[in-house]
Amino acid sequence: MTPNTYLEGIGVTLPTAEKEGYTFDGWYATAELTGDAITSIGTEATGNKTFYAKFIEVVENEQT
Repeated sequence: MTPNTYLEGIGVTLPTAEKEGYTFDGWYATAELTGDAITSIGTEATGNKTFYAKFIEVVENEQT
């Protein structure tokens, strides 16, 4: 995903990521995808940020 930018002092809502065959399940501050999902960068935020996208594989039900 292409890096995005934000301006300090101006909040921004994080975009929804897409990956074929998967459902997006939120942005996280850790590579382990733990804690609460992050939906935005607040007006008080400063500095560089790195977020990790969590995806859940879509499993098609097979019918016989």
